[in-house]
Order: sequence, then structure tokens, then C-alpha cells
Amino acid sequence: MVYPARGKFLGIFLAAALFACGVLLFGSADAARAAPVLGIFKSDDLQGGTFLTGLWSEGYVGGNPNGVGNGAHAGSWDPTTDTLYTHWELSGPTLLSSTMTDNRTGGNGLIIFQRSFSTANAFLYLKAGQAWDGGDGDYTVDLDFYAQTVTILYQNNVPIFAGSTEAYTGDFVGF
Repeated sequence: MVYPARGKFLGIFLAAALFACGVLLFGSADAARAAPVLGIFKSDDLQGGTFLTGLWSEGYVGGNPNGVGNGAHAGSWDPTTDTLYTHWELSGPTLLSSTMTDNRTGGNGLIIFQRSFSTANAFLYLKAGQAWDGGDGDYTVDLDFYAQTVTILYQNNVPIFAGSTEAYTGDFVGF
């Protein structure tokens, strides 16, 4: 396992259908206020996980999914209270490129999209009161890398499952 440099953030999300599940890895940080807690955090759909899964959305600039320039947004979803963004929120990445691999035969199989995003205006907001909280409130991560692999399973040319893996790195703002 590779650990990020001090004050760095590395996150990985795995998604099933539209629900993100994942692992977060936090680097330590020095600052006057309480630093984020160093650790590995798993999504609550994995055994022992404390990180809420979430929902993903994509804004279609040209009216089509998977188009260069499309904006992305995601956030944690708490099914017990039916509320969004109680743990985390991803905001601002813009799709730069997407490569599609179609592995279907006779209408059955997978389509895989490998996508990279601009992080010029991308941030991850980590809410207070969660496992990563050093007792100091919310944290902002200024993203410097974000990529996604989307897998869609088809049966008789009908999509029956969609999932994704999200990977990103960035710096804690203020640490």
C-alpha cells in the first residue's frame, strides 16, 4: 500500500448501481487547527465500514452522457434518513476524455468506459462528525487527480447493472 505525503488525500470509490462504496486513505497533516484523522475508511456496505455510499450525477453539456465537458457531482446518501451530503460531497470535475470498450456478444456482456476528469475546479467536501474528523469541523480536499471506470452489464441489450470505480488524489485545504 502506498501512503500519500503529509497533508495529501487519496480516495478510491467502488460503485454498485448508482451507489458509491469505497475506501478512503488520509495522510496526516500539521496545522493550528485539528488535523484530519489518519486512517483507512471503508464504505458501510463493506464489513466494518463507516463511510456512507452515495449517488452520482452527470450534467450533459451537449445533451449526451459521456460527453467531453460534462460536469460531475456526487454525494453521500443516508438511506435511514433519505438525505444527501451528510458525510461527503464531490463537486466540480469536468470530463476530459472517455474510452469505451464494448464486450457484448449477442446483446449480452459489458460496456466499459474509462474516463478522466479535469480537476481545475474540483473539490471533495468531508463533513464533520465522521471517522476522519479531528474534532475541528468540515474539511475540503482540493483534487489534483480524478479518474473513473464505469461498467454497465447488459442482458438482451438491456442494461441491468451499472457500477463504477472512482480514484482521486488531492490536498487538504489549510493543512
